[in-house]
Order: sequence, then C-alpha cells, then structure tokens
Amino acid sequence: MPRLPLELLMHIVDLVPTEDLLPLRGVSWLLCAIATPRAFRVLRHTNTLRSTIALSHLLETTDIRQYVQEVHYTNRPGLPSIDELEQDRGNSEVGTHLFHALQLLPQLPVLHTLSLNLAQPYNGLNGQLGCCSIGQLAAVDALAQLDTIPTLRSLTLDNIFLHDIYSHPRLPNFLCGLTHLRLSAIDPLPGLYSTPVFERVGLYIQPLLRAAADTLVSLTLHFQDDTLIDLAMLRYPHLEHLSLQNVVFCAETGAEAFVLAHAPTLVSLSLTKCKTLYRSPRGWAQIYDTFSEGLGSLREVAVEEDWAPCAWSELYPLAKRPARRVVMYAGASVGYCSEDEGEDVRGLDRLTESCRARASSGGLHTPTVPAWTAF
Repeated sequence: MPRLPLELLMHIVDLVPTEDLLPLRGVSWLLCAIATPRAFRVLRHTNTLRSTIALSHLLETTDIRQYVQEVHYTNRPGLPSIDELEQDRGNSEVGTHLFHALQLLPQLPVLHTLSLNLAQPYNGLNGQLGCCSIGQLAAVDALAQLDTIPTLRSLTLDNIFLHDIYSHPRLPNFLCGLTHLRLSAIDPLPGLYSTPVFERVGLYIQPLLRAAADTLVSLTLHFQDDTLIDLAMLRYPHLEHLSLQNVVFCAETGAEAFVLAHAPTLVSLSLTKCKTLYRSPRGWAQIYDTFSEGLGSLREVAVEEDWAPCAWSELYPLAKRPARRVVMYAGASVGYCSEDEGEDVRGLDRLTESCRARASSGGLHTPTVPAWTAF
C-alpha cells in the first residue's frame, strides 16, 4: 500500500472512535505515535479496585501523562453485587491507589478537567467505613495536599457527603483559579450526626464556594434534599452560568439576592426542585418577575419542579403536585404544598419570554433596581 501523507493519517485517526484507538496503537510505530495523544486525552475510570489501579499506572507513565487533558473517576456501572460489597467493605486498597493517582495530577502538564463522582457511601461491617467512604476520604485528603494545579480549570465533586474531612483548612486552596465548579452534596447518614445538616452545609460547603470567587464562570450547586445554605455574601464577578438544585429561596439563604447580584454577567440560570418557604410573603411569581426585570443579561432559563405529595386538597391530601413551597423544621423539610399555582406558571412564562426575546434580539436590557429588598 502506498504511504499516505502524514496529514491524511492524522485526519483519519481523528475520526476513529475512542474505544478503537488502543488497538490501533498496536498496528505500527507510526500509528502508535499518532494515536497515543488522542487515546489518552481523556481518562475514564470507575471506583473498582482494578480500574483505580489502572488509573494510577497510567498516570505514572511519562509517555502517557503528557497528553492527559481530562480525568473522570465515576461510580461503577450498576449496583454492586453482594460478593463485591463483602469484598470491598473495609478494603483500603481502593483508597490507597486513588490517593496515589490524585497525587500525580500536578505532573500532568495539560490537565484542565477533573471530575470525581465520589459515590454514595454505605456502612461497613461493625460500623467500619465501606469502600465508597474510604475512596472519598482518600480523594479529599489527596486534593487537600496538592494546593493548586495551575492548568486546572474545571472541577466536579459529585456526591460529597457532609463529613469533617471537608473542613480540611487546605482543601479550598485546590479550588483557586477554577472557571467551572460543580458540587453536589448528599447526607447519607442523617441520624449519625448531632449537628443539623444545614450547619454542616455552611461549615463544609461555603469555604469551597468562596475559594474560586475571583475566576468562576460556571457554578453548579446541587443538594440531595431541600437545603438552607447562606448564599448572600457570595459574589462571582465573572459568573455566566448558574445551576441550583434543592436550594430553598428565603431570607435565611439570600438565594434570590444572590442570583440578582450577578445580573451584569449571568447568561443562563437553571433551577431544579428549588422551593420557597411555606407562607413566605414572596412566592415564585414575584421571584420570577423580579428576575425578568433585574437579570438584564439572562438569555436562558430552565426550571424543573419537584412533583411530590402536597397538602393542597382535603379530598386528595396526597396527590402529587408541583411542590413549590416547603415546610422546614430544624433545618429539614417536613412537608410540601403548592400555592398560587396559576400565578407561578404565568410568572415563569413571563421570565421565559423575556429571556427568549433578549436572546433573539441580541440586545441587553438595563436592569432596574426594585423598590423592595429581595430575600
């Protein structure tokens, strides 16, 4: 076969699916040299022992780590079997190899994205931590010791469980310089702690949110359950994309004022299962109208409501309706209700229409300062 020009070979390799690049490297030295940078550009591994060891070995290899741009460490697919649970309970090997792999991250010269799905922990035997918990402890310990990675721009920490490990004083240093941050938090063992969940959210999550304040462009903040977190004092001068899930909009959180404070730069807003307090003087209709007027740069809005049993009817007390208001007791949700449903829908329609008009015209609306103080 006549020798193809190098540029043509490189173009052909670019079209090869990622899963076929590794076999392609074994065809010839030339194809190996062309395919290697593309084959190891993105590393995807799961929290099994075998996959974690493989990740550690890859990052130790000089000829590979120079090409790694993204590292994604996620849950094993599907539910673990009983045999896997029994084998992994109390097993520190996963944590040991994950710690070693993460310690090698500063040696990746072009790394810009790190995504860690830290898995929902389960109890081990006799009160010991399960392998998922051990992996989370190891990951946080490793990141806290790294300080910063100059090239890192995007960080995802999914399934953070609210534990003392996140109070490590050096952990926020790792977030400095990020432009994209995604945090999702769970409360896996709510009966284990004497401290209420909303206090632990403030203690462990807020320092992380403050760390990237000067550079952040995109923020995703998701919680497993309805959560009170004080957002009032947080400011991101360059924030363009904001996604909130299960954040309660009320005076205690300052969530509405937090969103409005980013009016000059905010382009897209996503609210998933967010609620207001039961019998709060401000409902979603008023909040949506305020956003329509105050968020002059907003061009995309997405709202996903939580459909839950709501006490809205004496005849059908458990009927599922959009749960727009939450009853909170001691920082935890104890019930839902749906009030002024029609007005809320119309308010969202007005907000959506204003975003659509702004996006189609390409112009910016000058935000107006409301006469009242937003929660």
